[in-house]
Amino acid sequence: MEKEMKSVIDKQIVSAPINTLALGECRIDDSTARHIMYFFPHAREIHLDQNDLKCFDPGEHGHSLESIDLEGNPINNFANLYVLSTLPNLRNLNLASCDLHHIYLPDDVRFNSLSSLNIRGNPIKDVFIGKLSK
Repeated sequence: MEKEMKSVIDKQIVSAPINTLALGECRIDDSTARHIMYFFPHAREIHLDQNDLKCFDPGEHGHSLESIDLEGNPINNFANLYVLSTLPNLRNLNLASCDLHHIYLPDDVRFNSLSSLNIRGNPIKDVFIGKLSK
């Protein structure tokens, strides 16, 4: 997939009832991932595994997301995902093998609807477990 979706001229939002986007291993960069949500604002599940993403910010168009799969992306820093805490319906977050070393949530960051967090395969040194229950 091209960077920043420059060849997409028609910015028409997809109104079809597409609930799941599977975009694993598509060479999507951070900017393109955000633009994709513009076209599919009703998507409830997005798979962006193995895309070399450092972060994922669905922007104002990610409010319907319930499940996000970022497995195998070099996120490195959990702070790069704090923006996901603003998604009101986010229940499942897969961060397996994202090279996370620390998981820390400041007091103002809350994942209110999150019921499943997969952090398998990360070289975690510090986890503030008490904070994860937020």
